[in-house]
Amino acid sequence: GEVAQSGGELFRIIRQGRLEWRAEVLAADLPRIAPGQEATLSLPGGASASGTVRSVDPTLSTRTRTTIVRIDLPPGGGARAGMFASGDIAAGEPTAATTIPAAALVVRDGRNLVFTVEDGDVVRERRVAVGRRRGDRIEVTSGLDATARIVASGGAFLGDGDRVAVAP
Repeated sequence: GEVAQSGGELFRIIRQGRLEWRAEVLAADLPRIAPGQEATLSLPGGASASGTVRSVDPTLSTRTRTTIVRIDLPPGGGARAGMFASGDIAAGEPTAATTIPAAALVVRDGRNLVFTVEDGDVVRERRVAVGRRRGDRIEVTSGLDATARIVASGGAFLGDGDRVAVAP
């Protein structure tokens, strides 16, 4: 009962039970992903499946700045065609990272800022570069010392040089 559109998919064939996960990956993570790496999927209902990176698409979406990484899944796993899944790609050894709470990051005029608490409880504005995000934590790749005291929330209401009361 459906009218076929020009260039539209008419049907899909699954050859020998082969499935692939088409993962959307941010451009910043692409340099660490290569064919042959292992991937673990979290499926609905708490099940999991594993696979291997087959290919990385050569183009990025201009809207989302992501690309598709194709991961082959072995037959007989818990994954099914059309199922939504999320997962992780084992992109090499984990590296230590400086992270901050997401609420500590302030975006002003297109710049990422963090306020640090200096001597005398005065705050200083620091421009930072950010990387990966996981849950409510954001990786800071440059612009912030790992031992710096930061304003954890409410930074949007502060200005450089303001005096604050530090909570214990």
